Amino acid sequence: MRKLLLLSLVLMLSACATPPKTSYQQASSSGKFPQNWQVEGRIAFKSPEEKFSAFLDWQQQQQDYQLRLSKLIGGTLLFMEQINGRVLLEIDDNTFTDSNAERLIYEKTGWQIPVADFKYWITGRLNPNSNAVSELKRDETGRIWSFSTATGWRIKYQNYKVFSGTALPHNLVLSKDNLQLKLRISEWSFNSQ
Repeated sequence: MRKLLLLSLVLMLSACATPPKTSYQQASSSGKFPQNWQVEGRIAFKSPEEKFSAFLDWQQQQQDYQLRLSKLIGGTLLFMEQINGRVLLEIDDNTFTDSNAERLIYEKTGWQIPVADFKYWITGRLNPNSNAVSELKRDETGRIWSFSTATGWRIKYQNYKVFSGTALPHNLVLSKDNLQLKLRISEWSFNSQ
């Protein structure tokens, strides 16, 4: 009787245990990658006309996001936020709004940044709503190492790093024509809100 009671207790406790976490590779390939996440790191932007480095803070909450680029010596270089499909851009003490982030940032800065694809690429995934990709290369675990888009972007993941037990993109390079963006992600976090 005592063994039966002990077995029942063990079974009850195991039923209350936290379910196993979905790995990045499983989540990425199944389309269940967390919708609420944050990355912090550095970004280097290089074009024929301009070159700069900044701290990067991207917070994604489902379809909404906040992107902050901060100067290395302090102060905000750029702040962009999308809420309910409306984009707000703050740059040089001016505020602008639009429904299209890529158009807005290009018109106000001259930077051609694929914001709609960026949230997928930074997480090591392809945009399921975007044009076809070519030259897709994956490693033996299914992680993407490089690909090209129909719009001319070339994305290369230089390495992945383990954050909270999961391998996530650490260094990546986005390039198109004479434009290059290098990202080095130093911190990943996820929340369930």
